Amino acid sequence: MVQRRAGSPASAVIRLLVVLLSISLVAAACGGDDDDSGGSDSGGGANTTAADDSKPVSGGELTYGLEAETNGGYCLPEAQLAISGIQVARTLYDTLTAPDEDGKIQPYLAKSVEPNADYTEWTITIPEGIKFSDGTTLDAQLVADNLNAYAGKYPARKPQLFIFVFLDVDSITATNPTTVVVKTKRPWVGFPWFLWSSSRLGMMGRSQLDASSTDCANKLVGTGPFILDRWTVNQELVATKNPNYWMKDTDGTQLPYLDKITYTPINEVAQRVNALESGQIDIMHTSDTEQLAKRL
Repeated sequence: MVQRRAGSPASAVIRLLVVLLSISLVAAACGGDDDDSGGSDSGGGANTTAADDSKPVSGGELTYGLEAETNGGYCLPEAQLAISGIQVARTLYDTLTAPDEDGKIQPYLAKSVEPNADYTEWTITIPEGIKFSDGTTLDAQLVADNLNAYAGKYPARKPQLFIFVFLDVDSITATNPTTVVVKTKRPWVGFPWFLWSSSRLGMMGRSQLDASSTDCANKLVGTGPFILDRWTVNQELVATKNPNYWMKDTDGTQLPYLDKITYTPINEVAQRVNALESGQIDIMHTSDTEQLAKRL
C-alpha cells in the first residue's frame, strides 16, 4: 500500500509518479497476491528479511482523490462508468472473471468458465458460500439474472450500453444452484473478457438488482472487498472493510488489508495535486500528465 509521507521534495515527486498507477492500488489493497512475496521459508524464526518487511499489513485507512463524481450512481447494468466510477465499482463489486498478472483472463468470482467445442455455449460454475454485503447468498440464479439484466433480458433493468455488448447472446439460464449456461448465436471465443468488461460487469445483490431506478443507483449491494458505509454526492463515498470477504492472500490473510477507503471527487487536476501534496488525500488518479510534468 502506498501511503502519504511528509518529507523532502523527492518524496513528493515519488508520490506524483505513483498516481499514474493508482488505478491498481485498490486492487492491490483488496485482492489476492499472486506472488510469493515472502520467498521460501527458511524456518529461521528470528531473522527478518526485506521480503518479510514488504508484506502488506492489515489495517489503516486511505483517502483517494477521484477525477469526477459518478452522479448517475451504480446501478451497474444501466450505469455508464468512466475511470472514477470503475474504481469505486471494483471496491464494492466482484466480476465473474478478471485478468491475471500475465494479462490472461481467468475466473474470479466464478469458480470456472468453460466453453463447449465450438464456443457457442459457456458453462459458468458458481462457488458456494459467498455472501453479499446484505448477508444474502450468491447463487446461479442470481448470476443468471444479473447477466440477463446486462443483456437487456431482465424486466427490472433497462441497460443502455451493455445490451449491444451482449447482442450475440441467445440465452442465459441457471441449470442448477451452482451452474449458469450461456448460449450464443455464433462462436464467441472472447466471451470471458466480456464477463469482466474492464471491471464494469459486477454482480449485484438481489435487493439492488430488483430495486427501483433510484434505489438501484444508490443502495449498493455487492460481494466485493468493501461495503458502502455512506455516500454524499460530490463530497465523499466511504466504504469499510467487508469482514466476510471470500478472498484471502497467499499467506492466508483475510482480505482486504485496508479497514476503510474514502473516495473524494476533485474535478480540477491542479486542486487534486495540491490536495495530495498537502496531505488532504493519500493518493489520486489523473488522466492529465501535463500537470504532473509541471511539478517534477
